[in-house]
Amino acid sequence: MNQKNTAALYEAAIHYIYDIPKFTKKGGIVQTSALMAMLGNPQEDFKYIHVAGTNGKGSVCAFIERGLRSLGVKTGLFTSPHLIKINERIQINGEMISDEDFLWLFDTVKEKVDAYVLNGGVHPTFFEWMYMMAMLWFKRQNVSWAVVETGLGGRLDATNVICEPEITVITSIGFDHMQYLGSDLKSIAGEKAGIIKRGAPLVYDTSCKEAAAVISERFKAVNKKSVSSCKDCVPVSRKMAKNCRILNDGIEYDTMLDGIDQKMHLSMLGNYQLDNSLIALHTLGILGKKNQYFGFEKDVFYRCITGAFKDTVWAGRMEKINAHLYIDGAHNEAGIKALAETMKVRFACEKVYLLFAVAEDKDYDQMIRTLCDVKNINGVMVTAIDSERKTDTKKVADLFEKYGHAPVKQTYNIKEALQAAVQWTGSDILCCCGSLYLAGSIKEILL
Repeated sequence: MNQKNTAALYEAAIHYIYDIPKFTKKGGIVQTSALMAMLGNPQEDFKYIHVAGTNGKGSVCAFIERGLRSLGVKTGLFTSPHLIKINERIQINGEMISDEDFLWLFDTVKEKVDAYVLNGGVHPTFFEWMYMMAMLWFKRQNVSWAVVETGLGGRLDATNVICEPEITVITSIGFDHMQYLGSDLKSIAGEKAGIIKRGAPLVYDTSCKEAAAVISERFKAVNKKSVSSCKDCVPVSRKMAKNCRILNDGIEYDTMLDGIDQKMHLSMLGNYQLDNSLIALHTLGILGKKNQYFGFEKDVFYRCITGAFKDTVWAGRMEKINAHLYIDGAHNEAGIKALAETMKVRFACEKVYLLFAVAEDKDYDQMIRTLCDVKNINGVMVTAIDSERKTDTKKVADLFEKYGHAPVKQTYNIKEALQAAVQWTGSDILCCCGSLYLAGSIKEILL
């Protein structure tokens, strides 16, 4: 098949996948189980690290995957959403799947699904389809370990078909997708905690005490033991990091793990990466102890991991494009709060401008209030995401004018907004935030 035909077929496959509804009340975990069984349950052919949470899932997955890869094991990584290209969701050893391999996978899954639907089965959702492709690819490529991020929630998420994960991880809990997960933090935490399995260790964030209590009780109930007496249930807090230092090229801190002083250097700039790296570090620490440190001496094992953390990057998360332009995918109340904390510290002596867009189904009133608390914001450019979920720019601009102190401009066109914002900002700092759709669009424009 020539390149032109491959490109055309690839584009047709992408259109087919995007035409699948992203959210559906049909099927559920029972349907996903049937779909995976139809493929031969490929998710059971490798060691499965399951990661849920509201914010930080992608970064935690990136740290864990990079740490495992530094030990010489073959890794698979399944995350969502993507920023520019859908292939980003399926990676092996840090490389996203090629168009040719993506097309082969699509055809393989479609053949199975067509037969399944013909026999009365319900068509898989967008996310189920991508999960099926990823797990099948990981099996075909003989990965040893797969780091798998939930899509939405946990209890009913397609990724939760796994019966025996190697370890479960829950990152910070906050308000997001309340129409699906519940209107309070206890309910949201309960849905995320649905990934906990008997016999599988758990590492979880404790920054929200209300959520942490739900998660620890769930672990206790599933494992029928006291959490306080279980070494395989590890609560993680920022207090575990000592001597934190904000540097131009990242963050440094000290911590103790497994009886060894760990000196950490992160290349990722967001203050919130401190929490994410601690969660990933403790996850890898448990896996090391369970797997005889992957054949290394203990101190060498940790040197590999800490070195890998320094090299870990995750696009669209306080990503530095140049000395003046930063992109952060913060898109909910907790994410924006974390971004605001980072800006207050990292840009304390700088003038900051914002390029902002947000989805209509987010609590953007509170997000904007939080951003307006950053006193050194000198201007805001409001634009709209390229999605049916876009928000009217005037509504957003009016809120920035209501709560803020800086001048506000607006345009629906993201490219025009970026050009105008860069010109307006000059040699000061421009931070683009509010939506991962916006982050992806800006990166695509820059490319």
